[in-house]
Amino acid sequence: MDSTEFNYRQHVIYLYVLCHYTSRELYICGLNFGIQNELKDMFEVFGSESEIPVDMAILEALDNPSVKILIKMIEALTETMNSLANINSLTDEELEQAIENWEGLEHSGEIEPPEENTYSELLSKLPVFIYATMCSFYIRAWQLVHYRADVPDDLYDSFQYPYVDNIKFLEGPDSNMQLLCELFQKMHDLDNEILNEIG
Repeated sequence: MDSTEFNYRQHVIYLYVLCHYTSRELYICGLNFGIQNELKDMFEVFGSESEIPVDMAILEALDNPSVKILIKMIEALTETMNSLANINSLTDEELEQAIENWEGLEHSGEIEPPEENTYSELLSKLPVFIYATMCSFYIRAWQLVHYRADVPDDLYDSFQYPYVDNIKFLEGPDSNMQLLCELFQKMHDLDNEILNEIG
């Protein structure tokens, strides 16, 4: 695709949607951790974690080290979303429509439900989701830096752990890329905390 056809603003919106989607998935994961213990009664009332209201106070009340890490991840994603909206003057209408249609999520991962709904099974799925998600951010960042919507086939294979080793190309004066560098570093550090929890 010719670079003149690349819509930079639209791809920034895709980044925003990816942040929103990821924070939602992490929130649901936190609820699932809570359902194992403190939120068991709430789950019985609502019947599904997707029906429980989105309220960070619910997660903050849980005495679970993994949930504490998830909260930090969600806060980092929320901060990135707010900064993307402010720096790029994204309108509420643009963002609401994009989120409603989940625009630009073709590169995103999702947390697959474990065969057995146990704490250890849930925890083991989390790093896989985070890896897939950071790969999605990596792809979006590459598109923005290179002003290209098409992605080389070998780009996915070039993404490797640790995440921060993949993002040298983001370094520069672009404010959006600086935000992504900061997000990569925070998510990388918090993912290591999750891996330590798994042991």
